[in-house]
Amino acid sequence: MIFRLSAENKTTVKSRNQKLHLIQEDHFLTALDSKSKEKGPLESNSENFCVTLMGPFISTRNKPSIAITILQAAKLLRSINWTVKIIPDDIQSSYNAQVNLRRIDAASAKKKAKIDQEFSYLSMNLDYESMEVKNPAGVSVAYIDTLSNDEDEQWITIKCISRQTAHFIKIQLRNDFLLAKIDHVERNLAFERKDFELTSITDIECEELGTSFLLKQKNTNEIVAKAHCFYQNTDADSPGPTLDLIETKQGWQEQGFGTSLLNAIEEFYREIFANILNFEE
Repeated sequence: MIFRLSAENKTTVKSRNQKLHLIQEDHFLTALDSKSKEKGPLESNSENFCVTLMGPFISTRNKPSIAITILQAAKLLRSINWTVKIIPDDIQSSYNAQVNLRRIDAASAKKKAKIDQEFSYLSMNLDYESMEVKNPAGVSVAYIDTLSNDEDEQWITIKCISRQTAHFIKIQLRNDFLLAKIDHVERNLAFERKDFELTSITDIECEELGTSFLLKQKNTNEIVAKAHCFYQNTDADSPGPTLDLIETKQGWQEQGFGTSLLNAIEEFYREIFANILNFEE
């Protein structure tokens, strides 16, 4: 079982949401040299100091709701005196006003404790903002979000401002969440053809995490093929590496570069998500 592309059209990959996921080996793709429409340059500025953690909630056999998943992460971070801001200021003000109106009834006020307000907010709002995390010194160090509204796959993402923060949070959540670590950096990747070099660049584009892959011929520096992946399949509403684009430059097509590039991408994600893959198996 390895990462592969789920696509009905097995010769041309054009659009997003054709998900790299775990399928049986008899579903392997055989030809991926693509003539898909140009979507612009893939070069981008990597955020060398940022790291994104992502993965599922694993501490219970029952599939939790999004609200429970986020609140558990917040509880673990708050236990070490970090703060997690779940409810935006304007909505929190509205909640507080409602509580103030009921101050004469102590029992009613208690029913609207902070944790109940947060559960209510998360349960009713599918388009909530990323939740800011601050360390005990009051410095913003991370932002929590989710990758899916699917009740069967509850993944959280935590964008951290540094590798040190990511390491600390991953340790703090390790008993309840299985988290992969995605560095926002440029990396040189192994490629099966020695006269070519493959580079990956991971960064945030339009508020969404993505990784670009650029294949070049070494002696000419000519771009031969490229690909781009996001980390959520929005059509299927499920988390995981999702192929947005893969294409081979005209003149280099029908030589297997698309297939070789896809194989390299799968190795890239197999390494990153190894802990999750091993857990699921």
